[in-house]
Amino acid sequence: MISVERGFDTRDFALLSFGGAGGMHACSLAQKLRIPTVIVPKNAGVLSALGMLLSDTIKDYSLSVLRAGDKVSPSELDRLFRPLLEEAGRDLSKEGFAKSRMRLLRFLDVRYAGQSYELTVPFAAAFRRDFHGLHFRRYGYSDEGRPIEVVNLRVKAVGVTEKPCLAEIEPGGKDPEPARIDRRVMRFEGRSYRAAVYARDKLGAGNAISGPALVLDYESTAVVPPRFVGQVDRFGNLILRPRK
Repeated sequence: MISVERGFDTRDFALLSFGGAGGMHACSLAQKLRIPTVIVPKNAGVLSALGMLLSDTIKDYSLSVLRAGDKVSPSELDRLFRPLLEEAGRDLSKEGFAKSRMRLLRFLDVRYAGQSYELTVPFAAAFRRDFHGLHFRRYGYSDEGRPIEVVNLRVKAVGVTEKPCLAEIEPGGKDPEPARIDRRVMRFEGRSYRAAVYARDKLGAGNAISGPALVLDYESTAVVPPRFVGQVDRFGNLILRPRK
């Protein structure tokens, strides 16, 4: 409901599974949400830890201003932003980031007068137009004749970290049989199937897996239900889709 309320159609997205057990439920959840693609990444069980190690450093700053939108000018807002920008730059410098690796992004919290909630738009000379457009996309209406208010200034300070190149796995052709380690009975919707079990670390790029199947890794398990097919990409990610 949150996605639909914000104007997003789940059919336009892929479901990214993570965690040791995420791959066991991902396809079932995707079917219920009508999401056409499931991605079970390599090392899914430690994906969050990997993301923490590779992510940029981000700090958020805000200042309450409450200005009438038709009276405050972009130049005045630019002046009000300066203390936040200076503080953000100092903090990133203390963490060892050179100016060339800093990204200081400015935003405004804007609302129609009388509203109790705001929408956040990037700071620009045309912020009023951008707010009306975002309000229309989010809530289905806008009123350019209605007064607006700038409630808060926000700065997102990003310290850009070095990103490693992800290793590619060996090509394996379409047949996944060399990676099969077992067969076992699995039940789906009250029916029993004789399903193949694959070792994740033995799969090669290009391997195609037909469900029902089980893909086992040291720290995670992925279930490929009946009527699903999977493809291993060059980075070892398992891409699952309903069989056409």
